[in-house]
Amino acid sequence: MIDTEKIPLTEADTAAYDSTAQILKAAMAYVNPSIGRMMAVMAKSIELRHMMQYLDQGGVSACGVNNRAIPPEEVIRDLRKYCGAKEKEQLDRCLNMMNMAKMYEMYRNFSGSGDLSAMASMMASASGADSGESTNRDGNTCSASDTDYLRKMQSMLTPEQIQLIRNMNGQQNT
Repeated sequence: MIDTEKIPLTEADTAAYDSTAQILKAAMAYVNPSIGRMMAVMAKSIELRHMMQYLDQGGVSACGVNNRAIPPEEVIRDLRKYCGAKEKEQLDRCLNMMNMAKMYEMYRNFSGSGDLSAMASMMASASGADSGESTNRDGNTCSASDTDYLRKMQSMLTPEQIQLIRNMNGQQNT
């Protein structure tokens, strides 16, 4: 069961709230099941009526969203507030995968290649380079700006993501 004390009410929940509906739901535990079902339907009908009124008056809108495109990451981070620990973990994995995809796309744009082995070897050389030019294990030269860029990319990844890239590199080389 989710610890509901730590999960905030959404704007829609607040708009649909009705003390009579809450009383009906609380009283359901003290009546026989057939009357309890009727009370549950009445409570939900009251909440539904409030929700329809709220939506007719303009409804739910995230702050400043109106006509701009909303990045999926922003939506996921907002939804995360209303989740339990298990759901938060799933959303975090989704965010990590989205970040990996963005990093890979940045790499492809940067290098003009979709080869993960080049990315892994360049990241390996970036983590060991000091300044100036360095040569990765494939014999490709990385300039200082390339190395700085790759270090920045690497700092945005979790250790698990870095290991995944290394593992993928190993699979491509076999």
